[in-house]
Amino acid sequence: MLSQSPEAAEGSVTVKYSLAGHPSQNKLHFSLKPAEDSGLTVHRLAARTLIRSLEMEEMERRGQPDEGVEKKVVELSVQSGVSSTFTAFIAVNKGNGETIQGPLVRRNVPTSMPMMALCGGGPPGGRMMSMPRIHYQCSMPMRKIARSSAPMNSSVGHVLCSLSCDSLDIEPQQPPRDPLLQLVSLQKASGCWELDPALAAAVGKTSEEVENTKPASENKEVWATILALIWLHGFKMDAQEEWELLAMKAVSWLRAQNAPCVAECVEAGNTLLGCKVQKDALGI
Repeated sequence: MLSQSPEAAEGSVTVKYSLAGHPSQNKLHFSLKPAEDSGLTVHRLAARTLIRSLEMEEMERRGQPDEGVEKKVVELSVQSGVSSTFTAFIAVNKGNGETIQGPLVRRNVPTSMPMMALCGGGPPGGRMMSMPRIHYQCSMPMRKIARSSAPMNSSVGHVLCSLSCDSLDIEPQQPPRDPLLQLVSLQKASGCWELDPALAAAVGKTSEEVENTKPASENKEVWATILALIWLHGFKMDAQEEWELLAMKAVSWLRAQNAPCVAECVEAGNTLLGCKVQKDALGI
C-alpha cells in the first residue's frame, strides 16, 4: 500500500464468502492510484486485516511487547484512517488544525411546537407562535377548573396564558443514554476504567454494590476494568464489533499490571453482574 507504482497499475482482490449456505466468490479490480473521492474501500479493508493480524500477534506475546510491531501498527493506522489498539480518533478544530481539549459537550437542538396549543386558547384567527419543544413541570399547586360552555374572552385567554407560562419551571427532557456508549466514554486513554459512580450506573449497579464486592487485595482500576469487560462480554456480544478494540486495549493494560487476583476479580464480577463469563474468554 505504501510503495510507488506506475500510473496505470491495477490490482485485484478475491472475496470468498458464504451466502444462504452457498459458497460465493467475487473478484474486484481497483486502481493502485485511485481518485481522491473513491473512499479507498479496498485499501482500508486491507489495512484493517493487516492491523488485526499484527494486533493478534502482539497479544500472543503476553506481556512482552514488540516496539517494532507497535510502530508498524501505528503507521498503518495513521496512513489508512483505520483505528487500532494503539490509536484513536480525536476531535480537531478545522480552522486551525489544533486538537480540541476537554470532554465532549452535549448540545440539545430544539424543535418547534405551537405556543397557543400550549396555552389552550386565543383569539379566533390569531397568529400562531412557536417555541422550543420542552418538558414542563408546574412549580406551584394547581386545581382543576371546570370547562365553561361559554366562549372564552380573548383578553382572559391571554391573561391565563401569561400566568400559566410564568408559573412553569422549564426543564429540558433528557433522553435515556445508551449504557454501552456511556461505558465506552468512560474508558481512559491507557485502556483502563476507573471505579466511580458513572461506571456503576453504566453496568446497572449502585456505587455501594460495586465497591463492596471488590476483592480487598486488588486495586480499584483493575477491578473496574475487569468489571467493564465482563459486562461487555455478558450483555453486549451483539455489538462486539463496536467495542472489540476497546476490549483489546483494556486487556493489554491489565497484562501490564501483573495483577495477582485476576481470577478472583472475574469470579466476583460474574457474581455481581449475574454473568458466567470465563477468564479465558476475556483474553486475560
